[in-house]
Amino acid sequence: MRRTLTLLALAGLAAGTATAVPASAQAAVTAQAQDGYFYAWTGTNETGTRCRWYGNSSDWGTCRNEASSLWDNGYTDPGDPAYVRVFWGQNWTGAYTCIRPGWYISDLRPRAFDDYSDSGTDTRGFGQTLNDNIASHSWITDCEQ
Repeated sequence: MRRTLTLLALAGLAAGTATAVPASAQAAVTAQAQDGYFYAWTGTNETGTRCRWYGNSSDWGTCRNEASSLWDNGYTDPGDPAYVRVFWGQNWTGAYTCIRPGWYISDLRPRAFDDYSDSGTDTRGFGQTLNDNIASHSWITDCEQ
């Protein structure tokens, strides 16, 4: 519900727009309370440029194929989509993996895309590392969805 109300309050802004912030201007955000955003950094351990999204993004823009660490800081209120599915391709295509609420992954190099659509027609990226390989994401209510 909080996500819906905030989205309505932000009606004039483009949904899913990434905000890039230089690493020197960042604090360690993983200590923050839930803020409803999904974060990505171009370096491991929250270093490099930070991008963040409130809502789905079909194209990560300047962060596309640049992320080396991630954090799902979405709301976990009942009914809110708190899980994030990251995709190999733009427009939610290719292989994907699920990031659970609160998960902070400091180094994407050992992580791989481990799932693809049930139709099995777009397996691009399956088994490849997540590091520098994510192009879009969507919020979902459960990893099994």
